[in-house]
Amino acid sequence: MSTVQLVAIDLDGTLLNPYGTVSEENKKAITKARNTGMRIVIATGRSVHSALRKLEHCEIDGLVTCNGTVWLDPQGKVIKEYCFTNKEMLILSNWLKKERIFFEAFTNDGYVVTNNSVKRYWSYFHMAHPYQSLKHIFAFMGEMRQFQQQWFSFKRYPIDTTKYVKVFAWDKDADKLKRIRERVPKELDVHITDSGQNIEIIPKSCSKYRMIHHLAESWEIPDTGIAAIGDSNNDREMLIDSHIGIAMGNASDELKALSNWTTKTNAEDGVAYAIECLLKENKV
Repeated sequence: MSTVQLVAIDLDGTLLNPYGTVSEENKKAITKARNTGMRIVIATGRSVHSALRKLEHCEIDGLVTCNGTVWLDPQGKVIKEYCFTNKEMLILSNWLKKERIFFEAFTNDGYVVTNNSVKRYWSYFHMAHPYQSLKHIFAFMGEMRQFQQQWFSFKRYPIDTTKYVKVFAWDKDADKLKRIRERVPKELDVHITDSGQNIEIIPKSCSKYRMIHHLAESWEIPDTGIAAIGDSNNDREMLIDSHIGIAMGNASDELKALSNWTTKTNAEDGVAYAIECLLKENKV
């Protein structure tokens, strides 16, 4: 059996617990893994600033953001990036405006740009994360306050002078999103993932796993030394293409079926449990 040398870990629904934080158990497991020489890489759909904020007290070896379009070192320095062309971004923007759908665009330096209102984003965030306790609500409010510090309009970041790496669109009507995905302009050659409530659009040549593969190559780690942990559709390719794909206990049954095995949920420190299992397989 091949030794696992790199573990790629999704953020929301995976490393982060239901309160949006990294548990002490997960931190301890990551530290233990890194002390054995195992590389820990976070692979998320979040923007650069949003991801770094969540990982403030967590030691890692690399960070992949915006679903695989940006690779950063642990200090936040961009190592590699893939961006839309100005033409692609203009077509995307005009298309989604015509479809009358909420969308936001992520820049290569971590800012979020939108023509939509904060009120509409609150509506989306609450729909995606139905908090049921005061602790959940306070976590949500804190997330929104931090988020708005990196949220601007296209007037500040014009399409013809800004590098955009990802477009995120959502609607309460899942059927509408499905129809929109089927009407992608022919001029666009892009990669799209969806979760029923949203669609995420990135340049065609990108994915979480493809960027993880670049990191592995830089560390001379073979494909057989890569494991990945995730919970949602934008982790699908990462879980399939990694030598060992591990689905979270809170992942869909479809994703679990595509993975090699399933760990515990994000409320049960599923990442820590998975890392311990990998270390045992490595006989550490």
